[in-house]
Amino acid sequence: MKPVPSLKIFGVITYLTVAIVLGPGPAHSQSATETNLPAPFVLAQAPSQWLMTQFRGMDVITSHGEKIGHVADILFDQNGKIVAYIMSVGGFLGVGSKSVAVTPGVFEFVAYPHAMRLRTAMTKEQFKAAEEFKIFSK
Repeated sequence: MKPVPSLKIFGVITYLTVAIVLGPGPAHSQSATETNLPAPFVLAQAPSQWLMTQFRGMDVITSHGEKIGHVADILFDQNGKIVAYIMSVGGFLGVGSKSVAVTPGVFEFVAYPHAMRLRTAMTKEQFKAAEEFKIFSK
């Protein structure tokens, strides 16, 4: 028997591994539309969509342009629906600030030349007077 070069063996093993991981090709699988299931992958961000990394830290301003605080976190329910934006308000450079949870309905997105901001008709005093958000720890 003639010895098989190790490169060929490596190629066969690689091919079989990829075939097992990827499963049957398109001729044997059903598409999302054939099964009436939503496509499992989003291929690109739309201009009207935001990443969490872009949203976190976004300034929150009053209707007069006064900065109130910034988005520190987002509260979701078990279905993925946004319940509240957790804002850091008050204080100076993070010292003396508190977290306040506010429902999304009181904000509107406003485009500025180099950034988006959340604008609200609420006042800075209302945020300072609001009760601090309590985090549930498991």
